[in-house]
Amino acid sequence: MAENELLDLSNPYVYRRWQQLLATQQAKPSEAADALYEDFSRALRKAMRQEPMSRVFEACGKDRAALQVAVSTCKDRSLAKLIEQACKIERSGDPIAVARALADLMIDSLTDQCNRRSYSLLPSLTRDGQQEMESATVQRLEKARPDIVSWLGAALRGDVSDLPKTVRLRRQPIDELLKTSLVNFSGLVKRSSDHV
Repeated sequence: MAENELLDLSNPYVYRRWQQLLATQQAKPSEAADALYEDFSRALRKAMRQEPMSRVFEACGKDRAALQVAVSTCKDRSLAKLIEQACKIERSGDPIAVARALADLMIDSLTDQCNRRSYSLLPSLTRDGQQEMESATVQRLEKARPDIVSWLGAALRGDVSDLPKTVRLRRQPIDELLKTSLVNFSGLVKRSSDHV
């Protein structure tokens, strides 16, 4: 896992679905927020399975050398630094309390980045559109907060065996999906015939 991969919204490998949806220039704020959360939750669960989050958490209560060793075992150093920061904020050995602080840091980072990235991916976005996008993102991430805290708490305890492999999201009804696909296809055919 590359540095900052988990929270880097410019990463096309992690936030592919979200970026593709915004690239259509027709994404509803709620759809974009769902896509952002789906990409984030997938990356978060992957990181929790691969990264030694419990070792970093345990080392936060020890000396600086132990913490440096634990951080060095993480491929995603930014995640280790976030755990360290959450421990400093909470000053607690309770994994759930630290998980709450960690979730706050992650959600704040995602919201801030979403605001910045939305402008670059959607140059025609109005100020009202930006506020709708921010509001939808905040609502979606707040709705998911209990799950995020629960997953992070499990990872900090070192118990990642029960983490869900997928998160079921509300999908677009098939008739809407077909209509959207046909409209996009007809537009593609029209553009192709215009060039002939």
